[in-house]
Order: sequence, then structure tokens, then C-alpha cells
Amino acid sequence: MTTGLYIGRFQPVHNGHVLSIKSILGQVDDLAIIVGSALNSYSTENPFTAGERIKMLRDAFVEAEIPLSKVIVLAVPDTLPPNYHSIYVSQVETYCPHFDVVFTHNPLVKTLFQQAGYEVREHKTFDRDRYCGTTIRDRMVKGKGWKDLVPPSVAKYIEELDGVRRLKQLSGSDRPDS
Repeated sequence: MTTGLYIGRFQPVHNGHVLSIKSILGQVDDLAIIVGSALNSYSTENPFTAGERIKMLRDAFVEAEIPLSKVIVLAVPDTLPPNYHSIYVSQVETYCPHFDVVFTHNPLVKTLFQQAGYEVREHKTFDRDRYCGTTIRDRMVKGKGWKDLVPPSVAKYIEELDGVRRLKQLSGSDRPDS
């Protein structure tokens, strides 16, 4: 039985994440998904809490008919001082069940896990220019269409959270002179 590891910030969960996770699940039996930057929230780069992102992922999986029995979603706090990269892998191992292969496009993550002896594979990506958290957050702040870039369940949840208003407040774009 092969277990994969996939790390992301999921700020917010978008269609590219879901498509990549489906593709990864075609290569492994189970997948541990790490919500990174778990302690970061209420900023323009990380507007959603770890708990909110976990809910977004679970809702998106149900909607996409990804069996919840095949995935485990965990939050890993960023408790390391800046540039303490050498102990990042052991921190992930502390929070995560055993995994065999890591899926990433991040060069630093790839290097760290390879040096720790893990197999690292690049996963398939889907329209990265369009499905990008930075782009989606920017569209939310500017009042441009963003809902078609995320699963409908995620758009609904962001609306329930009043997430667009939160992001606009955090960015300062809710001021009358903006």
C-alpha cells in the first residue's frame, strides 16, 4: 500500500487543487494532505484559517466524489524560525502518518524531502495561471469573477464566511477612497 503526501496552503482551495489531488490518487492508495502555513490567517496572503481550509477541502472532496476514506487532511503549524529548513521534514513527519512518496512542484520542498530519503514526484498541474490562489484572492479583492475558479461548495463556504469582505478589509480596499 502506497501513501502519498501533498502539501499546500489552499488559500483558497481551487479547481486546480482538486484536479491535482484526483490525479495523485490515481498513483497512490491513500493521500495525506498537509495544510501548510497553518498558523497564518487573517492576512492578505493567508486570509483563511487552517480549520476553514480543512473544511473547504472536505467539502470539495465530497463534491468531486473523492472518497474521504482515501485522504487525510492535517494542519502543520509553521513553528520553525525562518530558514530552519533542515528540520522541516522531521516536523512534517511528527504531524503526519507514514508516507512513501511526496508530490510537489516546490523546489525547496523537493530538495528537503529528497535529502531525507523520500521519493519525490511532480504532480500534474491544471491551468496554473488561472488556478492560482494569488490570482483568485486578487480577483476577490477587485470584485472580479472568481467563483468559477473554485468548486461551488468552496464558493458557497467563502460566502458563508463573508470571506470576500474579510479579504477586502485585510487588504484595505474596503475604504471609501480605495
